[in-house]
Amino acid sequence: MRAVILGLAVCAGVMGCSRDKNVYAFDDVIFKASAKKDGETRANFTATAAPASSSVAGALQSAEYQGIRYCVNNYGTSDINWSFGPDQDLETYAPQNDTVVLTGTCAEQ
Repeated sequence: MRAVILGLAVCAGVMGCSRDKNVYAFDDVIFKASAKKDGETRANFTATAAPASSSVAGALQSAEYQGIRYCVNNYGTSDINWSFGPDQDLETYAPQNDTVVLTGTCAEQ
């Protein structure tokens, strides 16, 4: 009995430690997404999500989420002036190397 409990505890610990903070599911697909500073000022950023071939709509949502998260963490606001944002027409949007790329500027308060 002690061995079973110890085994379950180890499994639970390993599963919790191996979780990647930047993996999210949108449109029932798991995307690897991030947002990073783009240019000289921290307010400008690029947000990416892949694989876009699974769902362009889901990848756009995932990248948008990362952009919002970036601005909240750096400026305390979710207000974004998108240069190339998530409101793109899905029929005309062309992912780059199976990756959605969005760019924006956090609105400083």
